[in-house]
Amino acid sequence: MKSGAIALVGLALATCAVAAPIQYSVQAFSGGVIQPGLLDTGIHCAGLPCGASTTLPFDYTYFGTLFTAGSTIGITGDGMLQFGNTIVNGPNTTLANASLPPTIAAFWDNSLNWSTCQARGCGVFTSVTGAVGSQVFNIEWRGAFEGGTAEFEIRLFQSFRTIQLIFGATTNLGATATIGLQDGSATGNPATQFSFDTASVFQGLVLNFTPGAVTAPAVPEPTSASLLGLGGGLLLLGGRLLKRFRA
Repeated sequence: MKSGAIALVGLALATCAVAAPIQYSVQAFSGGVIQPGLLDTGIHCAGLPCGASTTLPFDYTYFGTLFTAGSTIGITGDGMLQFGNTIVNGPNTTLANASLPPTIAAFWDNSLNWSTCQARGCGVFTSVTGAVGSQVFNIEWRGAFEGGTAEFEIRLFQSFRTIQLIFGATTNLGATATIGLQDGSATGNPATQFSFDTASVFQGLVLNFTPGAVTAPAVPEPTSASLLGLGGGLLLLGGRLLKRFRA
């Protein structure tokens, strides 16, 4: 059962150059493979709630707000990346949630004590891949959650505004999790929600969130994409996008 209140830790957001709020479109593909994280963030959720701060390796614009290289971001044990000096934990809800800062909810679910899965290497790990100018910031979770164990990753691209989520093995396919994006710096907290407490993910699923209407894939499609029909949103066949939606 989900219980408790949203917990707020930290300072106010540190941001720059705010533009008008925008929305994100979503594309789904199969055939994704997680890029393993190499740097241990120290998040092992021996005590709850848990989270840690790190910094962006390059400039990144999220919901129209520019966060410069070196800006602080928060990583939570319950499956979220949050822009700014604030880390917010709590039971998952639908998006938008007015208590959250600008947030990527990759797999927002109540985290459990990860000591039960240390043999599996539970934790949150990061890596930066690619050449300068086209780098990718990877944040990988291997954790224990209310719905069971789950492996998933957020990928931020230096040369694209697309946010990519990749899912590995998940015990309950997201049936107790929230997946989506939201702003926290604009009236109305614009949000794009993929799913809430719905078994909507599977191993190899790739979700590309791209600002504005998408007319072509913003990052390369997996070559093995197969037919998908998730939440009435997207259909793909043989790697070709057949249908897309805007939240």
